[in-house]
Amino acid sequence: SGETPTEPVISTKTGRVYERRLLQKYIDENGTEPQTDYRLAEDEIIAVHSDPPAVKPRPPTLTSIPALLSTFQNEWDALVLETFTLKQQYQQVRQELSQALYQNDAACRVVARLMKERDEAREALAMLQAHSATAPTSAASKTNGSSAGSKDMDVDSTEPDAASVQPADGQSLEEIFYAKAAETAKVLSKAR
Repeated sequence: SGETPTEPVISTKTGRVYERRLLQKYIDENGTEPQTDYRLAEDEIIAVHSDPPAVKPRPPTLTSIPALLSTFQNEWDALVLETFTLKQQYQQVRQELSQALYQNDAACRVVARLMKERDEAREALAMLQAHSATAPTSAASKTNGSSAGSKDMDVDSTEPDAASVQPADGQSLEEIFYAKAAETAKVLSKAR
């Protein structure tokens, strides 16, 4: 057949190596060994066992310049395709990283703004608590001053009454503060 046999056998009469299926077919048709006139029986064929099995040789494709050029062209095409794929993956990873950094930056800004608002609210609450502690003493001095004489002008007080700041009915100081802020907002929006 001109190819390396996959299941090689040896003829005991001539010592030639054949492919088993091809030799069996030839013997069934002619009854003799190929290229000789020797009669060959089934028991005169010995199987060849090789360890490791014979490796098929590569076909002689790189024996001419056009074949070499074709091989080099295929290798170049594969290399360029791989480079293009790597560049696409690189661009995709860059976009994902850019988006992740943008989201991280936005989250940091939001957290910083919330922390600033929290600190401002804590300062306002501390001032309100300090003001509510000093309010009873200022209210007492106010009543003394108003009874002393009528020379003082009538001025709207910007300080809250001690009664309005004091917790009533189990309300917390924050609830009172928010209620007072809402009431002041309503008054100011009516004045507009």
